[in-house]
Amino acid sequence: MKNQHFSSWIFVKSYKIFVLLAVLVFAGMFFSQNLFGETSKLRKLSLEELSNLEVIPVVTSVSRKSEKVSQIPAAVYVITSEDIRRSGLTTLPDVLRLAPGLNVAQIDGNKWAISVRGANTRFFGNLLVMIDGRSVYSPLYSGVYWDVQDTPLEDIERIEVVRGPGGTTWGANAVNGVINIVTKSSHATEGGLLSTGAGTYSGSDFTYRYGGSLDGKGSFRFFFKDFQRNPFQTHGTDQKVDDYDQTRFGFRFDWEPTTHRKMTLDANTYSGISHEMIFSPTSGKPQADADKSSDTDVSGGHVRFLMLQTPRPGEEFRLQFYFDRTRRYDWRNGESLDTFDLDMQHQFSPWKSHEVVWGLGYRSIHYVPENGTPSPGAPTNVKEVIAIPSFFVQDQVALEPQHLFLTLGTKIYNHPYVGTEGQPSTRLLWKPQEKHVFWTAWTEARRLPSIGERHGEPPSADNNGSGTQQIVQSVENNSIQSEKMQAKEIGYRFLPNNRLSFDVAYFHQEYFGLLRSVSKPNSDPSSPGKNIETENMGDLSVHGLELTVEWKPEKTFRMTAGHTANWQISDTSNSQGFSPLQWFLRTYWDIRKDIEFDLSYQHNDQTNSYSFSNETFSTLAPINSLNAHVGWRPNKYFELSVGGQYLLQPWHLEFPTQGDIPSSDIPRNYYLKATWHF
Repeated sequence: MKNQHFSSWIFVKSYKIFVLLAVLVFAGMFFSQNLFGETSKLRKLSLEELSNLEVIPVVTSVSRKSEKVSQIPAAVYVITSEDIRRSGLTTLPDVLRLAPGLNVAQIDGNKWAISVRGANTRFFGNLLVMIDGRSVYSPLYSGVYWDVQDTPLEDIERIEVVRGPGGTTWGANAVNGVINIVTKSSHATEGGLLSTGAGTYSGSDFTYRYGGSLDGKGSFRFFFKDFQRNPFQTHGTDQKVDDYDQTRFGFRFDWEPTTHRKMTLDANTYSGISHEMIFSPTSGKPQADADKSSDTDVSGGHVRFLMLQTPRPGEEFRLQFYFDRTRRYDWRNGESLDTFDLDMQHQFSPWKSHEVVWGLGYRSIHYVPENGTPSPGAPTNVKEVIAIPSFFVQDQVALEPQHLFLTLGTKIYNHPYVGTEGQPSTRLLWKPQEKHVFWTAWTEARRLPSIGERHGEPPSADNNGSGTQQIVQSVENNSIQSEKMQAKEIGYRFLPNNRLSFDVAYFHQEYFGLLRSVSKPNSDPSSPGKNIETENMGDLSVHGLELTVEWKPEKTFRMTAGHTANWQISDTSNSQGFSPLQWFLRTYWDIRKDIEFDLSYQHNDQTNSYSFSNETFSTLAPINSLNAHVGWRPNKYFELSVGGQYLLQPWHLEFPTQGDIPSSDIPRNYYLKATWHF
């Protein structure tokens, strides 16, 4: 296996060098000959004009149609492309720290745990994450592999973060929230971009992008990105082994044959190697004696096609298809996951006061174990083909035009694990005046069992709360059902002027039939340790308050502040990674037309941790972090930025060790970045 990893590493490095040379050759061709003539309109704007551009607060992730944030009966926040640029951050998980209410914790150099409204784990099953409507949620372990979600940050138009259930429109697993990352049209990225940076611990980044127009009706872009992240120190040891690197290449093509029809085709592919420290499953040995380093080979890609047609005002027809492949090989097993997804959506107004959106969907998931070490009942022995047909409908009724709106909807799907299920919702929005918006919602959502929960998982070592190891073996259970959640929400927005906004939301969420790990007797006395079976046996009640204030007293200064409080009423065994209180403050200051200075401060209360196998409860200390960013833009073509992350302490621990993956100390980081537009 080690030789295989080494061969893969050599191949990846050779592949990177080849692609980089090819990219530079094409860059010279495009730059010198200007094959497509027309440059980006944004490049013609002055710095003052660029700074005056306002991002339209429109999202699509709540009702699958374009709506202004101020008119949405849900808790929504939008991270804009300007927020991303001025953050100085280099990874998508770190960028998500800009959204209030999200719990983002880095586990080690290449792993993150991200959740909303509750507990947190590496694979948080209640958060649906999409990129341009393409789900990156993995059904293998119910969660997201954040290390391979590396869309170039310069290509992101906005990130829509919905706190609260979204299963009525997006289906299962959108229980606590939805994140939709929306990339820019290729019309908005014409011309060239070269970006490179380096940090003391964030490593090095290189991004090249070029776009152009075709015959006035179409446009394109392609990109190449390569990064290498430096290792962190494994907590409690002197080991530094969790570095990783990846290479990614992709393109996007947008075409508008008529004024009523648009088409998009995009694709990308990636490959890389992640290193990590693991606790090998050797029962009875001290933790330090069982540590070893391991490599994980990752690769994959996708292709997506979208057709959007607007035959008449108020009517829209959308058809999207994508194919996605994910492959991972680590010390325990290998896996290949192929997803085919077809989605049709139709929006129209059958009557004057009604806006109806309905659609059909079909998803086929193919899971194949590869090169794994077989273990009884583990996913490495199971090949799965899962077909999921679905239907959804939603009707927004204007009970009183311009003032009172009622939205009713549901999504119905059929899954081979759990049969046919529905996810209904009712939302009400009242706007008595232009400056005041009240909303309330009742929603039911479900989280599907993962392939690993149904069929079991390979043996792992558990060290949380003990000085020695024990083997934990997850076994098969074909009778488990979906987790169910019912949410009640109420919110208020106050928009006195275009310089100040106030947004508050209260939620109460009740969970039924939560999947819990239960110890079972081990029938084989020669295999010490515990057998763990997943069962629907947990109930939970959570409520909380979310507050966000944005203030822009003048054009050169703006501030965003927020506070989130979550309280669990029952079932403390669901406290893994649970941080009850968070608050943040961010400021953006344009010192001069060419110099910007930004600060971000965030406080996370102590993080709770519960170990199922050892049945122990522990906490991590509160975290206070300060980030700073200074940007210099002498002209519209060039930008240089410097900054620092986690400036208040040399290192801190953000997440407790789980299972066989130990956590790392997250170090202070300084970085330098340069971006050139041409």
